[in-house]
Amino acid sequence: MWYAVGAVGLLVVVGIVVWFFRRSGRDAGMVSIVILRRSPRRLTEADVRGAYRRAFGKEPKVDSAAPHTDVRCMVLLAEGSPPIAVLDSTVGYMSKEEAEDTAARCEHPDVRRALVSHTAWVSID
Repeated sequence: MWYAVGAVGLLVVVGIVVWFFRRSGRDAGMVSIVILRRSPRRLTEADVRGAYRRAFGKEPKVDSAAPHTDVRCMVLLAEGSPPIAVLDSTVGYMSKEEAEDTAARCEHPDVRRALVSHTAWVSID
């Protein structure tokens, strides 16, 4: 339940960021939010479709893809809105060595802990 609320919140944040950069006339490029998880989320199409509806008030078209056997990608499209990709991975965002190296350069203990202990991730792009 809380993960769905978090996903909705993230979709709203992404929407606001995209709106802000479009409004300011600057090319923002792609915005990506990655959530490191202790276990896979395994989002369904219904999960992301519902979050999109609640965040944007539109019914999206959803295209699914599997760019890798451990990653599921759903691209949400609605007229007048930028495309949003939701990736749900059942493996770590980076190798264990990369995670440890990155964590060693971080000050905050929660960030270090998240980097070395995550086993899955979700991103909203």
